[in-house]
Amino acid sequence: METQQIMLKPSEEGIPDLVHVMRTLSMENIPNLPPGGGLASKRSVIEAVYNRLNPHRDDDGGSADLEDPW
Repeated sequence: METQQIMLKPSEEGIPDLVHVMRTLSMENIPNLPPGGGLASKRSVIEAVYNRLNPHRDDDGGSADLEDPW
């Protein structure tokens, strides 16, 4: 599932936060991620797409609130 698909998926809570997007992506089997870095190595790209798609990004937790679980 792509970042855009996760964000556009209807939810009672509205637009998912970045933590939700990262957790959802971490549960996916994503081929061709860099060895040793995995999803964490693509975090900046995911965050850039999230910020571009989220018109309310100043209202919710951004990367400053995201603990790095990887």
